[in-house]
Amino acid sequence: MQKTIIVGLQLILAFVFVVDKSGLSPPINQFFSNYFADIFIPFAFYYLLLLVKPPPPLLNRWWGRAGVVFMLCTASEILQYFGIFALARVYDPWDLFMYGLGVDPSSHHRQTFISTQVRLLELSLREFGEINHHQPRQSSPPTITGYLSTVTV
Repeated sequence: MQKTIIVGLQLILAFVFVVDKSGLSPPINQFFSNYFADIFIPFAFYYLLLLVKPPPPLLNRWWGRAGVVFMLCTASEILQYFGIFALARVYDPWDLFMYGLGVDPSSHHRQTFISTQVRLLELSLREFGEINHHQPRQSSPPTITGYLSTVTV
């Protein structure tokens, strides 16, 4: 399942790169031209590293994967500075910041948060189902007049 999701994510990102963006407004088109790849290529590489089985010791932890991807992207940018073209042709120091957004070390925390929320939702649904299925239903909802008729003065 994990492999299917990661490959699907890679295909979606690849599709975004080949779609014609000329109809976009100039600021959005400029963002796509300058920084979209700098954010999403490291993001995609990070998740591709999850498919390495068995992972080398460095790739066992989220920070190891994030560090490897960030260092490779940064090396590419440094090579561009010296005129050696790798991944792109123009050196831009802002690309380093965008690479950081792409690998986003907090993705580990986001994954943990999401998985926790899914577990809580499953538990809530299970409890809701047990409450509805195991308790006898009242024929009609309680009313204030029904309550008042049981009170003695």
